Amino acid sequence: MLRECASPMLMDKFARREFLAIEAILDTTDGPQTYLRHPDIAGQVLASFSKLNKRYGWRFPCLVVMPSHVHCLVTGQADATVSLERVLGFLKHFTAVQANKLLHRHGAFWATENFDHWSRTPMHTERICNYILNNPVKAGLVKSWHDWPWLRMSNNDL
Repeated sequence: MLRECASPMLMDKFARREFLAIEAILDTTDGPQTYLRHPDIAGQVLASFSKLNKRYGWRFPCLVVMPSHVHCLVTGQADATVSLERVLGFLKHFTAVQANKLLHRHGAFWATENFDHWSRTPMHTERICNYILNNPVKAGLVKSWHDWPWLRMSNNDL
């Protein structure tokens, strides 16, 4: 209903407020759903992205594993053999099974939906990458993104 009667500017403000509220929740590092704070699990997730890069042709030039979520920049390639939706499904399934084994638990591990954002210009892509890299700093986990162990950046894939 809001979308039908609101101006584009109002919708942009609403979307920004909603995004900031979600980010504040995700940046909480002491909640019950912070399984990714475990080094073995965070390392497994980071390694899984590298495998997807090699196996299916999708590139993840900028990636950070946070205690409760993951941020990644994805670039499609002409040689991509599987849709991004399926690739992320593979990643979520594999890492959920591995993480649940390590945690001695069963059940859902990842949210069913992904939050995505399109970039259409190199400048916007750079802003997104900077946002991803600085996420551990913004969450108060480290002083510099260079200090966060669960982060990967590759200029070759941008």
